[in-house]
Amino acid sequence: MPVDLNEEHVLLFDSAGVEMAVQNGVAIPVGTRGYIHAGSDGTNTRFISVDTGGRQLAVGAAAAGAAPVGSPVQMGGSDGAAIRALITDTTGRQIAVGAAAAGAAPVGNPLLVSGSDGAAVRALLTDVGGRQIAVGAAAAAAAPVGNPVLVGGSDGAAVRTRLLDTSGRGIAVGAAATGAAPVGNPVLMAGSDGAAARTLITDTTGRQIAVGAAASGAAAAGNPVLTAGSDGANARSLLVDASGRQIAVGAAADGAAVAGNPVLMAGQDGTNAQSLFTDTSGRQRVIGGAANGATVTGDPVLVAGSDGTNARTLLTDATGRLAVTSSGGTAGAIQGEVTTNATTKAAITLTAYTDQATNAQRSVSSASANDTAAGTGARTIRITYYSIAAGVVTGPFTETITMNGVTAVNTVSTTIAFVEEIEVMTAGSLGASAGIISIFVTTAGGGGAFGTLTASTTTTRWAQHWVPSGKTCSITDVYIQNTAASGNAPKITIEVLDVATANAASRPFATYRIDGRSTMAFGASTPIVVTGPARIRAFVQPENAPVQITTFEARYTEA
Repeated sequence: MPVDLNEEHVLLFDSAGVEMAVQNGVAIPVGTRGYIHAGSDGTNTRFISVDTGGRQLAVGAAAAGAAPVGSPVQMGGSDGAAIRALITDTTGRQIAVGAAAAGAAPVGNPLLVSGSDGAAVRALLTDVGGRQIAVGAAAAAAAPVGNPVLVGGSDGAAVRTRLLDTSGRGIAVGAAATGAAPVGNPVLMAGSDGAAARTLITDTTGRQIAVGAAASGAAAAGNPVLTAGSDGANARSLLVDASGRQIAVGAAADGAAVAGNPVLMAGQDGTNAQSLFTDTSGRQRVIGGAANGATVTGDPVLVAGSDGTNARTLLTDATGRLAVTSSGGTAGAIQGEVTTNATTKAAITLTAYTDQATNAQRSVSSASANDTAAGTGARTIRITYYSIAAGVVTGPFTETITMNGVTAVNTVSTTIAFVEEIEVMTAGSLGASAGIISIFVTTAGGGGAFGTLTASTTTTRWAQHWVPSGKTCSITDVYIQNTAASGNAPKITIEVLDVATANAASRPFATYRIDGRSTMAFGASTPIVVTGPARIRAFVQPENAPVQITTFEARYTEA
């Protein structure tokens, strides 16, 4: 059929007579054919490529990594109603804008963000709240893997990279310089209790409140933290001993000029803290708990003095009364008696006594068989003695011996030198010795007697005393009695012998005169002091020759 070129519409049919034009929005008739579309590469015709699904294949004008060729084509998409071109900046970089404004409710669904591990694509990891989970390339304590990524932020106007030192340690710089007014808002600081994060606690002024791991009085918990201060230039840890007790050292050495300022010392009155009280020179003032004459308040404090080398507490009796002695120590008495009928000097001893110069084992026996373990006389006796070695006198020592009548009994001690006294400790019906009891120079009654206790007595009554080495004897009171007729004035002397010196003479230390048939007591305003090693012995020298009895007693303390 001829074509009328004046017709308004031209219809195109295929060789089978099927119309190839289709309307929009209607089903395409089965068997409808289409045209292959072609273009030109600038020289030759080129078919437009599609995949097996009919989707056009687009290939860039330049290979990846090669210089750009031709002009770019705008990329677009759809907002659901209209086509929208992708937005880029002036350098062609895509600008991404969220579906919802900051602070607005989310719109649409998020897209997975991914990267590559160098071999495969990997989606970024988040928790169920959508928060990104960051996992390091290397495990904790393992060798680093890969290169670090700079961490940055914004100062409100420009991007700022975080500041590190050359070792990679973060350098923190405050928003305000030291001493300047604060800038910005603080960030809460937190730690961990081992199970959960815990925010640090401060008071309302921002000062940190520290609470110990254990309550007061409870067992210690956790580990202590070193406490430090400053010496004015460097930090210094507080010094403690091995038990954790703080060691305090003054700013100035003993005897050096004062350095620094003193710290007030305080105590407490039972309710409130009270500073110690000093005068204007800094000397501490001690004031009793009760005024003079008032009822006693509080507890007393021990009062002490010095013996010239060491501190000594003042001595009191059980009721708190001050015990006054010449030198403290033990108290004793020197007692003796002698009968004379001549004007020669005689030791005030009831029986004869001869000094021994060396230590030895001694023996004792009685002139009566009744002085025995079951006899009527002395049953046991006690010997008080002193020892000497290399000029050093020690004692007093005692030994108790059971008597065996006329048979000598050896002493246990082998170091008896000076015998001060022999006493009857237990006795039969006589209540005293039955016969003369003798102490011998050696064992088994050998060497002769050097001292005796007379019959019918209980003590030797020798007015003598040995002062050990290192001790001081102070005689405070002396009592003397004489039976001679009135007008006879015997002389009484107290003599001291240095027993550590060979051939030493006995020297008078004190002399007294008394009228016959009288008793006199002498109180020493200043004690008679004898330092050991020494022997003290009393002597009498009558003025005329009649028979007379002189008794002597001196009280002493020794320390």
